[in-house]
Amino acid sequence: MCRAETSTAIRFNPNNGTVNNGACLGSVGIEPVNFAFITRNGLPHPGGPPSPVNSTLVDFYARSEHDLFMNSGDVLIVDLRDTAHGLQIVIMT
Repeated sequence: MCRAETSTAIRFNPNNGTVNNGACLGSVGIEPVNFAFITRNGLPHPGGPPSPVNSTLVDFYARSEHDLFMNSGDVLIVDLRDTAHGLQIVIMT
């Protein structure tokens, strides 16, 4: 079994009632899904960026040489936090 992380967000500016980032709206819609496999080295999945705009078919195929695979009953400790550079997720086995 492999693991992946997804996040969704409605791209809407409540201050002025407009959809944020018009360039993205045409290609991914108002609520894009950001998808990425959890990798063993913490770097993005080789072959494509974790981006709803720039993703390719390669992004949706898990590979054991790069991606985290788990067995039933495995236990992980997960730490999520906001940083100045975005969301940081640290997984400890």
